Amino acid sequence: MVKSIWEASNDEYTLQPLTDEIVKKAEELFNVTLPNSYIAILKQQNGGQPICNAHPTPVPTVWGESFVIVDHIKGIGARNGILENDYYIKEWELPEGLILFNGDGHTWLAFDYRDATSAPPIVYVDVDLEQTIQIADSFEEFLKNLYLENEEFDFEGMEVRVYSKQEFETFIQDDNVEELIYAIPDLAQGDVDLKWFGNQLLTLSNYHDRYVRSWVATSVWNSLTYRLDEEILHSLIENFKKDVDSEVRMMAELILEKSELLLRTT
Repeated sequence: MVKSIWEASNDEYTLQPLTDEIVKKAEELFNVTLPNSYIAILKQQNGGQPICNAHPTPVPTVWGESFVIVDHIKGIGARNGILENDYYIKEWELPEGLILFNGDGHTWLAFDYRDATSAPPIVYVDVDLEQTIQIADSFEEFLKNLYLENEEFDFEGMEVRVYSKQEFETFIQDDNVEELIYAIPDLAQGDVDLKWFGNQLLTLSNYHDRYVRSWVATSVWNSLTYRLDEEILHSLIENFKKDVDSEVRMMAELILEKSELLLRTT
């Protein structure tokens, strides 16, 4: 029996229990063989937060030292799982052949199937630096190298921004696109007044800048589909459907699918 790597508490990345049929469908979809060690831990728990939350890297990363934080490992599923892979590959212009199992948009951890259909090495990808670094020869090695980075981890020097309602509304009034692009996903993932924020997103869903509208749609899909008031969510979806940008229209379909999935499972 493989020792469990998982924290006891479940989170948004913990999916329905894994079956052999789900594994088979995923491997057929990607046309690869997934690592046995990956399947083994997912049969214990299909994704979630690992107890050991860091992995060494051969070079310094955005974390400031030669390691990366591993705050979750995606399981196999369509919502918060690796079956979302194609969307993120296209959205972040990542290399084809990677299967992402951890990431937030700017940095990723992935199975690297670019030169293999089985036994892939593990790579760390920094989108902003256009950098791809191999950090383990296999997923089994990746698991062995995980360690607990807790009190020793120093966040000093990392910019953590908390936005107030007044600040966010001022960004809109001042047409501050750069700040809006940073603030929208941060607020969407945080503890925010959802009624207020939903109304702000409704305003921004008709914004003149396509990147702002895209971040609104992406943030709703990533973090807010199950949290926003149903009426506000419906209005957002309708606005996204009518957007001139094809990516925003695509997000409308994905959000609708996600919200319908919730109805089917409740």
